[in-house]
Amino acid sequence: MYEKQNMLNTADKDLLCEFIYRSMGRVLNKNVLTWERPIPQGVSVYTAHPDTGTFEYMFTKDDKFNVVRDSMEEAEEMLNRYGMCDKGGLVLYMNKCMLPIVSKHKQYSY
Repeated sequence: MYEKQNMLNTADKDLLCEFIYRSMGRVLNKNVLTWERPIPQGVSVYTAHPDTGTFEYMFTKDDKFNVVRDSMEEAEEMLNRYGMCDKGGLVLYMNKCMLPIVSKHKQYSY
């Protein structure tokens, strides 16, 4: 059987770069900023509950890469800062472990 490590292709890395470009602080609320593309690898999906002001974790897209999820405290801090909970909807959060991949892909995109 194969390992999930380093199974990202160029299209996956391009999608990560586009996500970073369109998000604010690695957080993107789909009700505020439209995102019609697939969910990139290493991105966690949360549901924003405007009535309680909380974010509920749903899943992390990790079928091609072994994602190390950020701590809940760190994720909640970023979600509270940039997630716009009052707008509700799905909120996408990119975990920190994906940043070196995006950075390297921007430097050497071939």
